[in-house]
Amino acid sequence: MTLLPRGRAHTVPCRERDPHTLKREVGDMREKMRSQLGSRDPSCIDIKQDQGGIADIEFLVQYAVLRHAHVHPELTQWTDNIRQLATLDSSGLMSAQDVAALQEAYRQMRQVAHRMALQGDSTCLPTEILAEERAEVVR
Repeated sequence: MTLLPRGRAHTVPCRERDPHTLKREVGDMREKMRSQLGSRDPSCIDIKQDQGGIADIEFLVQYAVLRHAHVHPELTQWTDNIRQLATLDSSGLMSAQDVAALQEAYRQMRQVAHRMALQGDSTCLPTEILAEERAEVVR
């Protein structure tokens, strides 16, 4: 179990932020990252960087932590996405159904990405791979 250390690592996420500014900044950062690192081939998707992929889940979780940790400091207890999502559920900030869908999509995508990395394959997959999970992330 990895607990987030107290001190600066705890207080920075717990600062109150303007929700509109935060949403814009996180969205802009994600779009910039996607445009630089995402697939440019319409016949395949990059499981990490394209829409509905791993990075979208990670950005969504980090946005939620930064948006709500000033009221729900328990969101900073864990550093991994799976447990942060569970805490979003237990804090009443996200539905159990949405959390379960995101956790499952994240696990499956990470499993595929790890397998591809071990085999030396690219992370660019046919668009039908994990299509339902990616659609759920986008939703």
